[in-house]
Amino acid sequence: MAKSTFPQSYPRIQDESDKFHGFLDETSLMEHSSTIGANEIKAIIAKAIAQANAKSSRQILDIPAETSATELIKIYEKEGKKLGSAKYRVMKSIIFIENHS
Repeated sequence: MAKSTFPQSYPRIQDESDKFHGFLDETSLMEHSSTIGANEIKAIIAKAIAQANAKSSRQILDIPAETSATELIKIYEKEGKKLGSAKYRVMKSIIFIENHS
C-alpha cells in the first residue's frame, strides 16, 4: 500500500482583492544560494541527449555496449538489409559519415 502524503504548505497570496489570490506568493520564497551557468546547463543537456541516443539505438538493435566498430558495422548492415533497400542506403550513409568524421 502506498504511503499517505500530506500536501506541502506553500505561501499563498492572502489579499482577496489581488487577481492572483490563493496562488503561490513568490515574494516570500527564498532565493537559491547558487546557480548553474548557461554554458554548464547546455553541456549537461547535450551530454544527456547524446547518452540517450546512444543507449536507445543500441537497445533497439540489442547491441552490447562493448561492441567494436567493425562488429557494429556488420550489425547495422544486417539490420539495414531487413529494413529494405532505401533505408539500408541511408544506414550505410550514416555509417560512412560516422567513420569518416
